[in-house]
Amino acid sequence: MSRLDDIYTSTTSLAPSEDRVLYYPSGGSLKYLEVQLTNLQGGSFHSTATTASASFTDPVVGDHPVFVGIGQQNGDFLTVGLENLPDQIDFDAVAQNPGHVHFDSNEPAGRIAFYQGPLPSAGEGDATKFIVVSLPSSMHLDWDFGVDGNATFTASSEVEIRLLRQDGGSRIVSAFNFKNLSLSYGIKTGELSERECWPPLGEPCNEYVVVVEGSANFSASPGINGMLLVYDHGSTEAANGIPSPGSTYRPELSFLLKNLTSISASAGIRVCYLPLGLPPCLVGAPLPHFGFSVKADAANLDFWDNGGGPFDVLGDPDYVTNDPWNLYPLLYSESDRIDPFS
Repeated sequence: MSRLDDIYTSTTSLAPSEDRVLYYPSGGSLKYLEVQLTNLQGGSFHSTATTASASFTDPVVGDHPVFVGIGQQNGDFLTVGLENLPDQIDFDAVAQNPGHVHFDSNEPAGRIAFYQGPLPSAGEGDATKFIVVSLPSSMHLDWDFGVDGNATFTASSEVEIRLLRQDGGSRIVSAFNFKNLSLSYGIKTGELSERECWPPLGEPCNEYVVVVEGSANFSASPGINGMLLVYDHGSTEAANGIPSPGSTYRPELSFLLKNLTSISASAGIRVCYLPLGLPPCLVGAPLPHFGFSVKADAANLDFWDNGGGPFDVLGDPDYVTNDPWNLYPLLYSESDRIDPFS
């Protein structure tokens, strides 16, 4: 609940002496601009068609909060609250193959909160809030894509992202944390493989020639934890002692995930040349095969109906009785619902 409270109720504001960048346009031209950065010593930016690098130096004793406020032509605002602007920041990107995006600073930037929408609040209108609970001092994204390829993301500390996105008709609320991620994929042909081996010794086996096989693997270390909540917008009923506001956002789908460490998938065609396994394979026959696996401690998927239906078959809305349709695990007990962040 603390994460939901943060997503829904946290705000960003400009303190009287805080460093800031403020910009407000009017009719396509500048109406107001204010910039204050204490002890700024230097900065640089260089770019080509495929590379970009930048550095920034602004040493300040202790934390260095910065507020950014930008007005938009439609009357909305973009605000950014940065808990601590690091003394030294270096950025390097290469948009080639292989390529990378590297961010390094001398200290963590702490909490960063982005908001885009009307001020002082969005109500149920169009708005986006994006929070990074504590930005690491180092984050590296590297990739090398081709017929066989890979990509990695590494961070000096855990990253937790919290998101709210709504447009008046639907709302998405999410929170998840991660640190080191990797993705690899490839295609192989002409290799030998074994399947359907005899128990309990694990041999002999059916012997195959791989005609073609594609595979992809995703891994996370430590595992990913998170939640995804999806809402629609419509008329509501009173629930949990709270009067109905009439029309508002209603829960539709909820997904909870704890310690996702890997996802693997493969598909291909192989041909049997030695039928020694159990059961024996058919020599010379092309056999398609598919594989998919997910490793995680637990997951829950629930659907929330809005009640009613023909002859009121659905009864009260699920948010009134706190009794959604348990889709995964199928018909699991409410008492077994997981806490992804415990």
